Amino acid sequence: MAIQPTQPVAVASEDGVVFNISVAESTLAGRYTQEQLAAAFESVQDEDHWKNPVDAWIPADADVDLVRAAVEHFTATEATVVADYDLESNPPVLTGHHVTAPGYWAGPAA
Repeated sequence: MAIQPTQPVAVASEDGVVFNISVAESTLAGRYTQEQLAAAFESVQDEDHWKNPVDAWIPADADVDLVRAAVEHFTATEATVVADYDLESNPPVLTGHHVTAPGYWAGPAA
């Protein structure tokens, strides 16, 4: 995941103090809306608590980049996505993807 700083933005407080703010953002997550990221994360988040580690399967036709961006957006940890193939088919057939991540509690934002 590439992290790019945004251009600094001057923000004035009510008492006239001016701050130059530059926010780091994921270039991958920046391609998607908050609604898309939320829906994708809900498909892989832990059932007990969203901050727990991610360990889920997604369908073969899922948007892997979107899921990876969603996990990284909500947990601040890197997602690992491993493709699963039915090797008994000729040619092998993609059956899904295994998505894992340390989760929010194990990340730098916790």
